[in-house]
Amino acid sequence: MAKFGTQAAPELIEALKAENEVARTSAALALRYMGFPVAPMLAGALKSGDVRVRSLALSTLKQMATDLQRRPLSQSPSIAELEQAVSALEEAQQEMERFLKLRNPENSIALREAVYPSEDEHAIRLSLIALRTGV
Repeated sequence: MAKFGTQAAPELIEALKAENEVARTSAALALRYMGFPVAPMLAGALKSGDVRVRSLALSTLKQMATDLQRRPLSQSPSIAELEQAVSALEEAQQEMERFLKLRNPENSIALREAVYPSEDEHAIRLSLIALRTGV
């Protein structure tokens, strides 16, 4: 998918808002396979007012980071790819923190799980640590 460019990325980001769950998950999967060139758009989607969009964007960023880390040595990411990944994940982490600070602390645990599942958040933090050591 990345070989064909990222021209469709804005439409796919928009498709994350679709009512149809298959359309949303298909868009997220296509974005995942486009790789980190579309990560800034996904990080932007973390600011959406729609919890489904935020959750899909975070999950997709997490999966992209996992994909990058699991590449065989023969397909090692370039320094530019690693820097792009770190930048996108840092932006995602900052957006999560900004969002959660704006919310009522009494509801923050339930809200955090509803908006940013802990396994995704944890994976992003671990990915950042791993990728920073590679940069």
